[in-house]
Amino acid sequence: MTKEGLVEQLRFQIDDLKETFKKAEAVRSFVDQGLLTEEQAVEDQFDLLQQIIRKSAEIDDLIENFLKSFPDDSYLIDAAKQILSAARAEIPRSDD
Repeated sequence: MTKEGLVEQLRFQIDDLKETFKKAEAVRSFVDQGLLTEEQAVEDQFDLLQQIIRKSAEIDDLIENFLKSFPDDSYLIDAAKQILSAARAEIPRSDD
């Protein structure tokens, strides 16, 4: 895979992870609005949590592949840092 391909794949996976967080927030919002009971939301939240864990592991693996494939490549290191920083800023934090 090319350097650009690795960066694109990382962006795709992080965008996918962010969407999963948004889905989890939506389920939580439905509970807060009384559209779902907590009992109804438990299964959805559990499934989404499993997806978040799996997708996070995939991102970790991709970053490891970055470092193994191009250990001294400042382009990839900078690109990965920028993508991850932007994702951290956008991924919601739970106050609960």
